[in-house]
Amino acid sequence: CLKRGRGDSLYSHCKKYQLLAGDYEVVEDLTETLSYFVDATKLFSATKFSTLGMIRPVIAGLLSILEDVQGGRGRRHKIRQSLAGGVRKYFAEFLADNTTVGKLCTCAAYLSPQVADTEREDVAQAAVRDCMEVFGIEDRVMTFPERDEDQGGTCNLQSRCDLLKRVKRREPCIRQEDMSTVTREFQVYERLLASRNAEAVPSNPLEFWKVTPELPTLSRVAFEVLSIPSGSVACEEMFSVSGNLSRNRRSRLSDSMLRSIMLLKEY
Repeated sequence: CLKRGRGDSLYSHCKKYQLLAGDYEVVEDLTETLSYFVDATKLFSATKFSTLGMIRPVIAGLLSILEDVQGGRGRRHKIRQSLAGGVRKYFAEFLADNTTVGKLCTCAAYLSPQVADTEREDVAQAAVRDCMEVFGIEDRVMTFPERDEDQGGTCNLQSRCDLLKRVKRREPCIRQEDMSTVTREFQVYERLLASRNAEAVPSNPLEFWKVTPELPTLSRVAFEVLSIPSGSVACEEMFSVSGNLSRNRRSRLSDSMLRSIMLLKEY
């Protein structure tokens, strides 16, 4: 089209929108940036049992990437800034600490061992207490059985996903225990996070709480809040009237999701 004469209307149109060298760099950066949205979408896909606990860490990792622009100027910066603003606006209720949805997401993230350290301890534990009130779970005084903790050293649990690697994490907070059931369970939970490495913790949070009987109150809260899907999985499609998974649906589910559904049905 650009070989046409200058008087040709098609030449004028193509000349106006001709891509320059800098435009290709912007397109490449935009393509790379959108690939992280693809990663986030896969984490929330219907083939996995993605729960509310994944929303805040995934979005935090996505925002970290969008807001990490060297120089802070130019079209690349404006595009990423615009995308980050859109993400923050869309997920504002989920990212807030004082909304019902935000508290549910915070509680679910804290009770998911692989991403528990992405939440502030005080905010997360307050969210758990609020969720206990919503679910009608009482905080009672009880005796805890002793447990041999793994001597794996203190480390933050890291995920292999690039988005989750970008999330700022904290060190587990361990203080002297008191006689409040849930407070004492919080301390035991923090010790478990500090003493176990990433390989020792099941990737499925429901698996973790299934084998952690010494934390009965937190286990109950975890099963309640982690039973809320955050993806596009429809509850009526996951279970049949008879209580078994339908055959056509079962063939499309991953082993991890099937195990999650079975654990919830047992609970």
